[in-house]
Amino acid sequence: FDCKAVFFCTSETSERLVCNRPPPSAERQQARAMITQIDEEKPLDEVDGVDAELVRSVYRSAISLFRSEIWKKIKIVHLIGVKAGHLQENVPLHILSVVGGGEIPGHITGDCPLGISAYSSLEDAKQVGSGNASYEAPPPGGWFKFSFVPKPAVMFEGNWSMEKRLGLEVVDRANHPEIVFLERSHNGSTVSQPDKLQLRWFDAVTKALPIFASKLQWIRQKQDGTTLKTVKGIEGCFTPLTENIQVEVCGESVTVTLSYPAMAILPEYGDRIPLPSEMCSACYGFKSKTSLCSRCKAVRYCSGACQKADWRQHKSSCNLLKEWLVESDSNDMSHLFSFPCLAPRKGRFRIIEQLGVHNKGLWKRVCDCCNFGRRFGSLEHDDGWHLPPDACPPDAPLLPAPGPFTDWLHYYASRNLPLSSPVALLLTYPLTVLHALHILHARGKLEFGGDVTVHYLGPEKELDFLPVFKELGHCLPDTRLHLIMVGPAPRSKVLKVNLLPNLEVSILQGSYQRIVPSLPKADVAVALNSGLEEDEDLWPGALQALHVARTPAFFTDLAMPSCANALSLLSQLSIPVAIPPHPNPFRSPLRDKQPMVKLQLCENGFLFAVNL
Repeated sequence: FDCKAVFFCTSETSERLVCNRPPPSAERQQARAMITQIDEEKPLDEVDGVDAELVRSVYRSAISLFRSEIWKKIKIVHLIGVKAGHLQENVPLHILSVVGGGEIPGHITGDCPLGISAYSSLEDAKQVGSGNASYEAPPPGGWFKFSFVPKPAVMFEGNWSMEKRLGLEVVDRANHPEIVFLERSHNGSTVSQPDKLQLRWFDAVTKALPIFASKLQWIRQKQDGTTLKTVKGIEGCFTPLTENIQVEVCGESVTVTLSYPAMAILPEYGDRIPLPSEMCSACYGFKSKTSLCSRCKAVRYCSGACQKADWRQHKSSCNLLKEWLVESDSNDMSHLFSFPCLAPRKGRFRIIEQLGVHNKGLWKRVCDCCNFGRRFGSLEHDDGWHLPPDACPPDAPLLPAPGPFTDWLHYYASRNLPLSSPVALLLTYPLTVLHALHILHARGKLEFGGDVTVHYLGPEKELDFLPVFKELGHCLPDTRLHLIMVGPAPRSKVLKVNLLPNLEVSILQGSYQRIVPSLPKADVAVALNSGLEEDEDLWPGALQALHVARTPAFFTDLAMPSCANALSLLSQLSIPVAIPPHPNPFRSPLRDKQPMVKLQLCENGFLFAVNL
């Protein structure tokens, strides 16, 4: 009557049980909605190549895992890297997360069943952990999901009889092992039971995981002895650990390597890390080779059939994408710098590793692979560049005060920096703010030499590399700057930092429209990598507050499609655009490849403004 998956002998029995049972969690409701999309209902031991011995081994491992209670220690933000010996060659799952057991607000809900999820890449793990992927829309690389569920909620009915037929032990009626693999398809998603290789991989990993968990040690104090702040409701984090653990799978010895943080072992995979880098825009399948739309040359398809099926949706944006591709190509600055400027899909960390600064000092948020789930502003303080001295901007004012920089070449020459220095990857933030100030100055709407107040909306990763904003003060040595950062990301309600004698930074937690009446009047407002269309609760109120106060406001975004969406929102709010989107001369040189379209993203890539 409800899920159409549970059989009853009479309608009266059905009504009585339905009325008495507790309402299922949102996740189980989603799972039940998927049942009509399951093609096979045969039990696990009848899947090709799977025998009773392997199933028994998997069930024993699952029960041992349940009783180890790793959920009390490891949470969803603690992503773990995995390499299960030779089994890994045929199972492209590299990231583990432990879910359930009272999870973290803002991530998977507390009533989520205990279990383990495995993903092909860090990006896929982030999508699920942040709630941007679900049963109906799995991450691009698929989702291997193991959980303990009540017997009536088991997705594959054939496994009920299999448990009895094989005499399998389960924890109790409320905790039956369930293993499914979800893949993205053109119509939503498909759900299947694991095959033999996936089961052997799972058996090895679940045997090794409790041993690994027992060796993880909390970091409770910083190096200076002060207590480490909580991370999204979790006290501290773990010290880095990589362990090689020998386990036996059906008589075969397997070495399972587990690591925290996850990326500690993943670089060993080289180009094989997650999946082919190109993705079909119609069927969402990853392919080693795709073709581009012959008109716009921007959208990828795996076959003519997929392109034909997608044309009705694609044709309205085809010409726009052709224009945006030209704009995207204009953002290429690889000819200016001598360090790598194009990151492969999910491979940003590789470039940072080549530069020798991965997860060091100010660079910890550039790829974010080691700090996923850690609240912005929570990382240990380290304001070092970790570069050769001649590759770092001098921590001293530019005297006499320079005029406006035209581009990165002009700035690098003024600071005597070699073009091999990657500091532009972080300095894109203060230099973009400086560029906005110079635009206002050139229009006669801002004077240097006195006090200038900047409202900085929606800071996130910037909170973990605040010292780079000292360059803003160094480039305007005769001006007293007050940078007021406002948004939901800061940890504390109010925090003040004096970076320089002429540069004070105030950090406030909350929505801009509510806080702005109590703030000093702004000479200018900036919102970098704003994503105006992404947060309908945050931005409309903030934009209207800026418009009512007639505050000049500058915005940046990653690509032209995002800018187009932002302009649509501004139009709905009747806010005219004073400066249309155009390439920001101080955009980040590092561009990220996108799997479905040829457009490439870069931080602070395009700049536009209102209220000038």
